[in-house]
Amino acid sequence: MRSILMLSALLAACSGKDDPGPRGEGSDTGTADTGEPVTGDEQREVDCSGMDPADAAPLGGWAALTFDDGPDPVVTPQILAVLRKHSVPATFFMMGERADDPDNADLVAEIIADPLFDVANHSWDHPNIRTLSDSEARDQIGWTVDTLEAQGGEVAFFRFPYGSAECHQVDIVREEYGLNVAGWHIDTADWCYAAAGGTCSPEDYWRVPAEYQSNMFDWTLDQLGRFDGGVFLYHDVHQYTADEVEAVIVTALAAGYSFTRLSDADAFPNLNAGTPTDFPWVGEACSTEDDTCWQVEYLSHCVATEDPDQPADAGVCVLDCAETRCIDRPGTAPLVCAEVPGGESRCLGVASGYNEDCAAVPGTEPVRTPLASGGSSRVCLPFAWQ
Repeated sequence: MRSILMLSALLAACSGKDDPGPRGEGSDTGTADTGEPVTGDEQREVDCSGMDPADAAPLGGWAALTFDDGPDPVVTPQILAVLRKHSVPATFFMMGERADDPDNADLVAEIIADPLFDVANHSWDHPNIRTLSDSEARDQIGWTVDTLEAQGGEVAFFRFPYGSAECHQVDIVREEYGLNVAGWHIDTADWCYAAAGGTCSPEDYWRVPAEYQSNMFDWTLDQLGRFDGGVFLYHDVHQYTADEVEAVIVTALAAGYSFTRLSDADAFPNLNAGTPTDFPWVGEACSTEDDTCWQVEYLSHCVATEDPDQPADAGVCVLDCAETRCIDRPGTAPLVCAEVPGGESRCLGVASGYNEDCAAVPGTEPVRTPLASGGSSRVCLPFAWQ
């Protein structure tokens, strides 16, 4: 077991890193808000997310570094040097058009030839695949697979740009191309810190807590400790990332974490088997005794329904939407920012076919509730807030 005291001490010793980096491109931020009620006979679908980690915490101290959006002829070689220095494996989720660029040919060949590294698919040119037709999505996936395999790469994983996916697009990746969809546990938000010279405020990216807005290092290590390992999301196109990653590696190793490959089935069995954990999403049923809500949305947590007719641990995943967002997820009930007693606002699921008009969320009932934005909606409201 990793020493939390050791980790805390190392955090204190190495914090305060705020080296500026160039303004970057791309981010993995999830899907857009809709908040519109859904009617009809929708059925909840699982395995629809391009963001969720496949394996649940605690992860036994196993960690895997992944880098998106490259290769970059300037930044990627610096990261390779750091990884080789510490004998740390990594997976590079490459964009097909960059891997196909003749100027990057030697760099791609170097990564493929090194047994320390794996290559993976991050689409051809980083579109929001959720907005594409199936034909366009297949081109994004297939062209990149062909490009990497033509250069000798073996491709086992696909990561959706922005983590944005529709259920049937996840099926295309898995069933037609035989790739496993790789989300992440540790969202470093390096793209955000890099874009603003070392500061990532909640206004820039709401998933980063205010106390970490000037400290990517502590934010990253906080997540590592909470998951007891996990899959890191970095981008090897930012100088800021190249400047920061070694401190995280050194600190994690000193605290007893072990870096392994993304393809390590012992460390990440669900990811490699293509059977991701079915985590509860915001607005869905959860257990207060085994809260896993935060594992898919870091600031989410399980709130007890306090329904005397339900088990004592019956709960609902909620998210404070005063400073964050209610993000709809394909295959699950849409969310709205509902006003609850005490003057607070919480993301809750709209009563719909996805949750069987709230019957699939024990301890709640469909109640028309005021919304923070005005108006009202029928939501699955916990007994405690009725």
